[in-house]
Amino acid sequence: MALSSSGTSPASPGPSSGSSPGQAPGTTGPGSPAAPRTTLPTRGLLPLLLAGNTAMYALYVGVPGLLLALQIEAVDPAAKVANFGLVSGVSAIFATVFNPVAARSPTARGAATRGSWRADCSRCP
Repeated sequence: MALSSSGTSPASPGPSSGSSPGQAPGTTGPGSPAAPRTTLPTRGLLPLLLAGNTAMYALYVGVPGLLLALQIEAVDPAAKVANFGLVSGVSAIFATVFNPVAARSPTARGAATRGSWRADCSRCP
């Protein structure tokens, strides 16, 4: 199992002789004391990824959402909720349509891949 430590699988069949299934008894395997124990340096990676993604989400969604609401309120305080919904909906539609279009443009991939869009064409000269 990936989450259990080496040699402590809860459903390990047979006697625990220190060898893995398929190995002869007495040979060194991953669970034996003679094998070097390797630890992966990813123990703190998941909490750091969670903190980083949360901070990025707060910055890229929270700040513009707050500033946009304040600007819409300054323009028309009576219909600020409807206007905010309209502006957010239109921008979501534009982002859904034009983000893939911009990603396929040759200038978005850089000058090093110029002309690589021709690889998608089966009848190009």
